[in-house]
Amino acid sequence: MELSNTLPGYFEIRAGENNSGWYLDFNCPCGCGDNSCVALYCINEPVKTHAWFWSGTKEKPTLAPSLRRMTACAWHGFLDGGIWKSAGDGAPTAANVYGGPP
Repeated sequence: MELSNTLPGYFEIRAGENNSGWYLDFNCPCGCGDNSCVALYCINEPVKTHAWFWSGTKEKPTLAPSLRRMTACAWHGFLDGGIWKSAGDGAPTAANVYGGPP
């Protein structure tokens, strides 16, 4: 996955190929430079195994439960209304973290 912005926490929500659902692609909010992809499900959709609940908005999404990076940085936190918030038990959120579109 290649995102159009390298800012820490930058995210894009995209539809999967062949109606495979929705996905969140994002740069790690700590600024380590890693990026990830998680599967999403929305209101009125069947719950998927290993997927995060998504509020349905692409611009200011909220996900649940929290995201924990299983990499060296171990960042752990939330995406709430398009804003990344650290849970405080992993790498800190970067000072210049992306806060969603204006």
